[in-house]
Amino acid sequence: MKKTVGIYSLIIGISVICIWLVILFSSSVPEGKIELGFHLYAEFSMAAVCLVSGFMMLINKPLSVETNIGGMGMVVYSCLNAAGYYGQNGSTSVMILFILLFLTTVGAICIDYLILKRKKQKTV
Repeated sequence: MKKTVGIYSLIIGISVICIWLVILFSSSVPEGKIELGFHLYAEFSMAAVCLVSGFMMLINKPLSVETNIGGMGMVVYSCLNAAGYYGQNGSTSVMILFILLFLTTVGAICIDYLILKRKKQKTV
């Protein structure tokens, strides 16, 4: 289970970076410069935490699960925010995609908590 969540985190991190690079280099972004700057900082920070924690989980490093919970929490917020944005703009299929990503990420967080629970039981 730990490797699966680690791979999921890596996929999310890589996907976020790739999607934003495509958006930035292929179209005009409707946000203002300051708003976009903060948004990109949040998105790339989320991607970085997902990449680091995913890699940490694959090589079984201490605090990898705890770090991953933080990254997955960032993904939850981002998915809900994006679902609302695309839903408001009439892009129902994209909204559904982000809702599915939200649900998958909540599942990954549940697995992280199960891993932590088992880890605590072994140390008691």
